Amino acid sequence: MHVVFNGFIDERTSPIVQKLLKELKADSFVYTFNYFQPDFGSYNKKATLIDWRKINFEGNYGVDWNRLEPIDEELVDSMCFCETVSLKMMDRLETIKDYDYRTRKAIYLKHLRFWNDRISKGLVDLFVSSNVPHEGSDYILYCLCRLRKIPVVIVCQTHIPDTVLVFNDWENSDYGLSKEIVKLNKQFKGKRSQDVLLGERFSQYYLKQIAKTDIASPFYMHKQPLSVRVVVKASNIYKKLKQNRLAYFKEGRLIIKALLRKIEILLQTRSLMRYYESKCSPYEAKQKYFFVALHVQPEMSTSPRADAYVEQLMLLELLSACTPKGVKIYVKEHPNQNALSRSRQYYKDILAMPNVRLISRKIGSKDLVKNALAIVTGVGLVGFESLFQGKPVFMFGHDFFQLAPGVFAIRTKADLIEAIEKIMKGKPATEKEFKIYLKALETVSVYGTINSDYMPTSTIKSELNTLNISEAIIKEYKKQIR
Repeated sequence: MHVVFNGFIDERTSPIVQKLLKELKADSFVYTFNYFQPDFGSYNKKATLIDWRKINFEGNYGVDWNRLEPIDEELVDSMCFCETVSLKMMDRLETIKDYDYRTRKAIYLKHLRFWNDRISKGLVDLFVSSNVPHEGSDYILYCLCRLRKIPVVIVCQTHIPDTVLVFNDWENSDYGLSKEIVKLNKQFKGKRSQDVLLGERFSQYYLKQIAKTDIASPFYMHKQPLSVRVVVKASNIYKKLKQNRLAYFKEGRLIIKALLRKIEILLQTRSLMRYYESKCSPYEAKQKYFFVALHVQPEMSTSPRADAYVEQLMLLELLSACTPKGVKIYVKEHPNQNALSRSRQYYKDILAMPNVRLISRKIGSKDLVKNALAIVTGVGLVGFESLFQGKPVFMFGHDFFQLAPGVFAIRTKADLIEAIEKIMKGKPATEKEFKIYLKALETVSVYGTINSDYMPTSTIKSELNTLNISEAIIKEYKKQIR
C-alpha cells in the first residue's frame, strides 16, 4: 500500500497521517512538508519527504531526472485540461517573482513527470488531500489519479464550524446530499419548518445567521491589531525555531525575496485601490440589481473551484449580456484583494459593460445583499450566507451548497437565462426547504476540522478530530475499491 498525503502539515492534522499509516498498513508514503520535516517515528524509513516550496516554486523534487520515466505526447494530450488549469494556478507563485509562460510550462512538465513516474512504478495506490488540490503539484497528481483510476480522498472544510465533507471528485460530487434530501423530504412531508430540528452545531450556526442584522462575517475578516499580529507571529516562529534552528535560514533567500515582493505588492495595492474607489458609483438601494462579490485571487475558491469562471471578467460579460433592461449589476471588490491579480485595465474592462457599476469597498454587504435581486458568486461565502437571508444565488462554480434550494448552478448561457427568468417571477425557496438541506448536510458531513485557518472557530478535541476524520477517509477509500 503506497499513499501520498497532501496537506496535514500542522499539529492538529498531522496525527491523522499517523493514524492512517497504521490503519492502512502503508508500505511507503509521500509527505509534503513546509520548512519543518515531521517525525513519523517507526514510519520514518517508509517516508519520502518533499519540500513544498522547492517543488512548487522551482519544480525541484531533489531527484535524478535521468532515472525517471519520460513523458510522451499521448500523456500530455490526455492532461491538456489539467495543464490549462495548472498554469493559471501558478499565479500563486508570483508572491515571489513574476513567472512567464515558459517557466510555468517547465515546472508543470516536471510535476507531470515526477508523479507519472511514481504511478508508472506502482508507487501510488491512494492520494489523500486535506483540501481541494489547488497549489500546482497536488492538482496535477489529482488529475493523474483520476486519469489512471487511482483512489482519491479529499477532505474539505465547510463554512460551518467543525464540519467537513469527504469525497473523491471536487467537480462532480454531490457529497451524498441528493439522496438524503429526497429521504428527508418524505420524512417531513406535511410538517412545518419548526419540525425540522437541527443538531446543536448546525442550530447555533443557523440562529447566528438569521439573527444578525448583517451577514455574519467570517473570522478571517476580523483582523487583529498589527501589534498583536506581530507578537503572535514572533511567538510561532520562536516555537518552530526551537524544533529546528536552521529551518528558516536554509530558505533565507526565498524568504527575503518574498518579503521584498510583499512590500512591492502592498504599495501597488494601495495605489490600485485608490484608483478603484475613484471609479465607484454611488450605491442606489432602490435600483433593481444583481450583486456580484468578486473573489480574492489567486485562491482555491476560483482556481480550480470556479472552473472556467476563474476568469471573473467572463462571468461578468455573460451576466451583463443576459441581464434584463432596467436591472444593474453592482460589483464590489473583495476587501482582501491585492494588486497581484488586478490592474487598472481590469476595472476599465468591467466598466466598459454598460449595465455594470463598481461599488465602494466601504459599503457593507448588509444592504447590498438585502436589496439585491440575486447574489452572484463563484463559490464565495457571501453566497452561502445569503441563503439564510432568503436570497437566490447564481453560482458559477462547484461547491457543497450548489445543491441548496435557492441556488442556481450556472454552467451555460442557457442556465443563466433560465435562472434569471425564475427569480424575476419571485418564487423564493422556503425556510423548510432550506432547513431540510441543512439537515441533509449535517447527516452526510463529518464532525471535525481539517483546515488550520478554521481553528479559531473549532471546539472539537484533537483526539476526536483525528479519529473522526481518519475513519471517514478510510470509509471513503474502501467505498472506491469495492
